[in-house]
Formats: sequence, structure tokens, C-alpha cells
Amino acid sequence: MTDIAKSIPLWPNLQPSNDSPEYSQDGCYFATSQPYLETFFAPYNPSHGAVIIFPGGGMRALAWANEGKDIALWANQTLQIDAFVVHYRLSPHHYPEPQYDARQAIRLVRHNAERWQLNPQAIGVMGFSIGGHLGLQLAIAPDLYPPLANELVQYDARPNWGIFGYPVSTMNADLAHQPSTEQMFNGLPDKEQQHACDLAQWVSEKTPPLFIFHEQGDPAVTAEQSIRLMQHIQRVNTLSELYLFSGHKHSLGLATHEPGNVRIWPTLAKRWLNFTQFI
Repeated sequence: MTDIAKSIPLWPNLQPSNDSPEYSQDGCYFATSQPYLETFFAPYNPSHGAVIIFPGGGMRALAWANEGKDIALWANQTLQIDAFVVHYRLSPHHYPEPQYDARQAIRLVRHNAERWQLNPQAIGVMGFSIGGHLGLQLAIAPDLYPPLANELVQYDARPNWGIFGYPVSTMNADLAHQPSTEQMFNGLPDKEQQHACDLAQWVSEKTPPLFIFHEQGDPAVTAEQSIRLMQHIQRVNTLSELYLFSGHKHSLGLATHEPGNVRIWPTLAKRWLNFTQFI
């Protein structure tokens, strides 16, 4: 796959903005206004599967190092599937632009499935923190927003599986992560926006199996969000799993150096993917 660009624009005809160009600092990207896929192709991909990764960062930054690159390399080496990190639009861009970027990302991968030797029915998503909200939207309610004129609408936007770490699943005031909510909406969401982003209510029989993990004392995104979401999912999907670990941390990534049991989530996730026969 050496002939494929490392970065592939989501919207090739998107007019350049007057915003500052994207830049990186301390393992994060900032000021993304021209969204794109960053490609990580596995040396060996026997299942012809792929995962699309949405790092967190509170909509102000993209936590690229520990929730993007590290996850993509783990997918390449451990899961033996291709990976794509989505650099979605960040502040000063706001809702629903990142949501459209997420939907275009999975459609773009399926659009290129034959060229990249992928099985379009073996496409998963992974998301962390606010990036988890973008991935969950695809899994639960991909058609929530009306299509854009230049969107690849002929391709399904719902993934076949999803893995999520400490995801944001609601913007309801009693559970919301206030900083990322305000960054996403450039203030507080109105009632209609809040309703649309409360993803638990949109869970249906079409929701694919999901694997979710969260530390119980997460100081940023409360574990109650994942508990509430799983209560809705278990009514329609018994292949999904939720792991609540002891601890009080957020932005864990692979959690390789964490002292608690949360560091085993990658092993559990791989076993789950094997058990559900997605890889």
C-alpha cells in the first residue's frame, strides 16, 4: 500500500478557510479546518478489516499520540487490520461539522474498499472521550443529520462494530462534560441540539455490538454516561460489553503503564473481537 497517500482529505472541494493552519504540539493537533484521514496500513491483514479512529481532545485539540497513533499501531500489529485516524474539524469549527466529518470518514473508507483490499462489512470504529461521541453517533444514529450535497451517501455510514474508551454519549446538563460541550457548540446547546446528541435514546436493533470501557472515578466524563448507554444497548444487543475499572483517570489511551486493571482493556477488546468473529 505504499502508493496510497498518508493523508486523504475528507472533503476535497472544501474551500480553504482563513483559520490558522493545523499544527502539532505535545502529541496533540490543533486548529484542524481541512479534515482528513491519516492512513496506517497493516503489513498483514488476513481479515481485510479496518478501524476508523476518533481521538478525543475536548474539541479544542486532537489527542493524536495516545488516542490516535498508538491505537492505530496497536490495530496494525495486534489486530492485524488497517487503521485510519480521523483529523476532524476542531474549534473554531463547531457542531455539526465534526459529525459530518465522522460520517464522511467511514463512507470514504468503504468507497475505497476495493482499492485498499478491504471487506466493507468488516469496518469498525474506535473513539475516545469526545471522539467517542463521534464514533457512537455512527454506530447508533448515522442518519441523524441530513446529507450534504458532496457526501458519499451511496455508502453505509454505520460500522460493523465499535470500541470506545470513556466516551461522551450525552450532552444532557446533569451528565455532560461541560468543556467539550461548550467547545462543540460554541456555548451551551439548545434543547433540540441536546436532544439530538443524547445517543442512548437512539439505540435500536440496528446498533452493532459495542465494547466500552471506563474508569469509575473518571473526573472528566462520568462513568454514568457509559452505564446509562449500556442499559439501553443491552435491551437490543447481547453481544456488547461494558467494563468499569477502578481508578480516577481520563485520557488513558492504551493504558499500558497504568497500575490498575484498566491496562488489560486492549486484551479484552481483542478477545471480544475474536469471540464475535469480527476479526
